[in-house]
Amino acid sequence: MKKFLKIVAIIIVIIAAGSIYVNYKMSSVEKESSDIATNAVTAISTSWNPEELQTRAHPSLIQEAQEPGQRFEDVFKIYQKLGKLKDSPECQFQRFHSNIDTTGNYTLADYLCKADYENGTATISMQLRQESNHTTWLIYGFRIDSPLFTKLLEK
Repeated sequence: MKKFLKIVAIIIVIIAAGSIYVNYKMSSVEKESSDIATNAVTAISTSWNPEELQTRAHPSLIQEAQEPGQRFEDVFKIYQKLGKLKDSPECQFQRFHSNIDTTGNYTLADYLCKADYENGTATISMQLRQESNHTTWLIYGFRIDSPLFTKLLEK
């Protein structure tokens, strides 16, 4: 019975330590990437210049933007219909993921931003990526949804 209780105690300690680490990592990721997310959305949607996204984009997003209909310039023609940004966007940290692939370790931070523009509101979904050997966060995914786009499609 003592052996069983020791095993249970060890499992509890491991789970508690894992939980503490995950909370620490999540807090750290949020602190590091929160301003980057808000500043990126502000810079991109203030000028609606595709280069603002491209200079902050991860190479895989840039490569994806070479596909027909996915080019930054094409997508930004639609985004520009929102007009000028009224106020600073509100970006909320959603979650993070740590992964390993053939290029090494990396962390992803997901954000959901709400913004008001001259011609309507929008929700921006953004994913930031940080390679384990870099301190820079790059935009790995970027999408803007707005009721305005639905109205434009109905016309």
